[in-house]
Amino acid sequence: MRSDVAAIRDIFAPGGKLSREIRDFEPRPQQVQFAEEVLSTLTDGGSLVIEAATGVGKSIGYLVPSVAVSLATDSRVLVSTNTKNLQEQLMDRDLPVLKKIFRGGFSAAALKGRGNYLCLRKWNGLRGSAEDEKVRS
Repeated sequence: MRSDVAAIRDIFAPGGKLSREIRDFEPRPQQVQFAEEVLSTLTDGGSLVIEAATGVGKSIGYLVPSVAVSLATDSRVLVSTNTKNLQEQLMDRDLPVLKKIFRGGFSAAALKGRGNYLCLRKWNGLRGSAEDEKVRS
């Protein structure tokens, strides 16, 4: 899998696949380094913590190697986000670009946290609250 470093670099290169798919794409050395570190961790194992400034292109930096490894190993990748805005960015903007680059060879699904769904615990809690309101009225 180490030979995939060249393929990853090509995707980020000036005139590469990202620059053909994203208008005004600017290759950034930090983004390539970020992607290479993610690729290395995914292929060699271990843990990785990276802090990067705004504008480095972190989302594409971790998605490109994640999709590449997922396709090469026929495995799944889970990306957890802290905000719904980032989740929407990944689903609506970043992943469609990668679908073109990787020729639609993968699928993606968004799972919103349990706070966004009505589960039995919440239903019963709401029902109990509604019954309490009836008693008070």
